Amino acid sequence: GHLKLSNFDLEPERSFNVNLGYKINQPDKWSIEINGFYRHTNHLILLMPINLIYSQNQNVDEVQGHGVDADLGVFLTPWLQATGNFTYQNLRLKNTGYSATEGARLKNTPYFFANAGLHGNWHNFLKKADHITAYWLFGYVREYYLSYIPKSVEPDGFLGLFGKARIDARNIIPDQQVHTLGLGYEPAHAPFKVGLEVKDLFNTRIFDQFKIQNPGRSFSIKVSYSL
Repeated sequence: GHLKLSNFDLEPERSFNVNLGYKINQPDKWSIEINGFYRHTNHLILLMPINLIYSQNQNVDEVQGHGVDADLGVFLTPWLQATGNFTYQNLRLKNTGYSATEGARLKNTPYFFANAGLHGNWHNFLKKADHITAYWLFGYVREYYLSYIPKSVEPDGFLGLFGKARIDARNIIPDQQVHTLGLGYEPAHAPFKVGLEVKDLFNTRIFDQFKIQNPGRSFSIKVSYSL
């Protein structure tokens, strides 16, 4: 990760926000929640890369946008639940005074990301009163950009969700898809439980908002003991 530089010229962020949400659910069967927002921000504070080593919080003069996020949960069986969520945020520069940056997407900021999962819970699996859990998680982040690009060269697909930007690939943080598997076991009447997890199962490339590649596939074991 980057080392952070101080910025004594940073101005306070001022924002006008409108949010509207709705949720419906049927306990132990399904739930749906959807939220929309409109946001107009002056002096937005954004962490920006300075070089390969340092980053710094800086102000973005004026940003306007809207977006939506949604969550869904469904019990496929009494012991298996499917979940999913997505966020789309169309945040763009306003009144920049330059045609190349007017209306450009906010840099270093994903504009679409989503997650899906399956979560299983079983009691009395190997012995009476024991508990086992298993899960599969999938995470997706749509390509986004290291610096401001003209709106005219953005992907042509619906809401920018399909296709490629017509710019130098070095400025694109590419689509990312990550699968994670996990398993947990809690023996009956035992003061401990054990968890196993494989993150980035297919060893795909993962990047942060500065296009620094993060570690790929990893394995972890967690043992929790209650006194």
